[in-house]
Amino acid sequence: MVDTPGLLDRPMNERNQIEMQAIAALEHLGDVLLFLIDRSSESTTPISEQERLLMEVRGLLSDRRVLLVSSKSDITEEENSADDHRISSVTGHGLEDLRYDLIEIIDADRVEDPLKLPENWPREDEAREDYDLDVP
Repeated sequence: MVDTPGLLDRPMNERNQIEMQAIAALEHLGDVLLFLIDRSSESTTPISEQERLLMEVRGLLSDRRVLLVSSKSDITEEENSADDHRISSVTGHGLEDLRYDLIEIIDADRVEDPLKLPENWPREDEAREDYDLDVP
């Protein structure tokens, strides 16, 4: 899991070192990217800039699943069909559904035997005759 600092909607050559590190971190993601968007009237970044940044991130990471998560659902009434989830860190609204979705996407509840060898792994199940196993 990687939590990157916010990125600003501006050309790549105008981004600072922290923003460039965030972009580099995004390129090494695992299974899914959560893109948080603030549709509330309290947002300091206009929704149009947030959506442009989302499109840029989706373009950079076209091979990765991106979940669009609208934050502050406790103070925003409107629902947007583009949002995969609506959450509130204040009330907890939507967090359990988001957690469940992430577990399904990354297959986090899969339990595997750490000692199990992959199929077709070359091995011999019987003791080899050329070893003397009775030697102390």
